[in-house]
Amino acid sequence: GTRDVVDSVKTKVNAVSNADYRAVSAVVPVQGSVVNYAVSDTIVFPNVKGKDNKPLLAYVVMKDAALNTLTITIAEDQMVGDGETSFGIPELPAETEIYRLGRAAAELDVTTDAVSYVPTPTRGYCQRFMFEVAQSTYEKMLQKEVKFDITEIEEQALYEYRKTMEGSFLFGRKGKFWDSKKNTEVYSTGGIVNQIKNQYTLDDTTEDGTKALIALQKKIFTGNSGAKERFMFAGSEFVEILSTIATVQKQIEAGNTEVVWGITWKKIESNFGTLFLIHHELLNEYGWSDKAIVIDPQYLKKWQLSNFERKEYNGKELAIMNGNFTVCSEVCGVAVYNPDVHAIVKLKSKEKA
Repeated sequence: GTRDVVDSVKTKVNAVSNADYRAVSAVVPVQGSVVNYAVSDTIVFPNVKGKDNKPLLAYVVMKDAALNTLTITIAEDQMVGDGETSFGIPELPAETEIYRLGRAAAELDVTTDAVSYVPTPTRGYCQRFMFEVAQSTYEKMLQKEVKFDITEIEEQALYEYRKTMEGSFLFGRKGKFWDSKKNTEVYSTGGIVNQIKNQYTLDDTTEDGTKALIALQKKIFTGNSGAKERFMFAGSEFVEILSTIATVQKQIEAGNTEVVWGITWKKIESNFGTLFLIHHELLNEYGWSDKAIVIDPQYLKKWQLSNFERKEYNGKELAIMNGNFTVCSEVCGVAVYNPDVHAIVKLKSKEKA
């Protein structure tokens, strides 16, 4: 993310004055964090006027992280008073808006406050995904009307394996379990859905669906540092509602599609950004038919501790079983970076009263 540029005054700041304009300063408690500010920042109070009847421009002299306050001064020509024996800063009411502008360094400055972006540390687990298929010697010897051997069994098992792995990547929770039978710990990975903070609503109760969609895109694409192209995976009911919106209908009818990662996506374009839409039936199976997940792929990563591995075994030689079996496994997890750029979208008509 980036440092916020919008803030407000937390509690009223009384007017201050001094006979020397160089000694005039005020301590301003802010609603947001002073981490967003740096010494030498300029800030503007658009709804407070100085002596020149223009929005009050201030300069940050100091900041106090413990008290979450800024010590500010203002330009001499904006200071209220007679300009000879009295110079001052006007009152700043509570909730007064603050906008952060660029820094103003002095002529002899060599350094300034360093800006450091340090990610918030989180912990995640990799999960060991496994499946096994087996076929006895006698089953292999049977004559079948339709070819059905261990290859077909493995194909079906692999499909199930990939499907439930994707379910874990979407809806899983980070967890550590004690398996009393195996006498060991077992780990599960955290899913994308449980790491996304932003939840938005598409108002499908209004007659103007286009307006509702634009309002949704405004929320998705503004206020964060994500890409202007993001990907929406939607359940069947969500796609059905979305498809009734005139703007979407026109873009689909015009063949507005694009192939990304070998998948054909429907493009929904607006002045805020482009959504690449795909109908994801797996969401239906997990009860998310009326929801959608918006992701920015550059901030998602599959963390792989051990690559997918496939091994064939002769059970008879190992004295385990009279037949052959195959074991496939992979140790991996999913990591979500910069969660502000991802979102879960719900339909207003489905919200509980």
